[in-house]
Amino acid sequence: MPANNRGGGYGGRGGRTPYREEPGLPEGYLKDGYFNDTPTGKAIKTSLMMKTAKDIAEGLNSGRTQLKKSQLRKYYDYCKNLQDKMQLKSVGYEVIRPGFVKLLGHATNALNKSTPLVPRLFVAFVERNVNAVKDADDFNAFVEHFEMIVAYYPRRD
Repeated sequence: MPANNRGGGYGGRGGRTPYREEPGLPEGYLKDGYFNDTPTGKAIKTSLMMKTAKDIAEGLNSGRTQLKKSQLRKYYDYCKNLQDKMQLKSVGYEVIRPGFVKLLGHATNALNKSTPLVPRLFVAFVERNVNAVKDADDFNAFVEHFEMIVAYYPRRD
């Protein structure tokens, strides 16, 4: 029987792209919140701003569905606008919380497209943070953390 060179297998002509395992959130991510207690008050954990942010940025760029930097920036800008609204209009976190929760709906919708626009890791990131943010301080820390993920994300588009 002749060999079939059309389809099946990995690589080569007509082959499939090998399966890439989807990365996940770092172990213990946000288990103890955004802050360290210091003698002078709360301070955002430097690990969230450095290693964790870099690991998440790399994970968002390494799965089967890779996020365009412009798309990541769009989600960040949405959160930054909520933060600006909270600060400039002097409204409490409870006023902007519904908009923040909508972020999870938007991310999930982008994942569920016939061709996903965001990786599962991004939805997991949003969901974990929506659940972790309890007040204005947490939200501000989240926005700073998200800013660092955008900063570490490689440009692809």
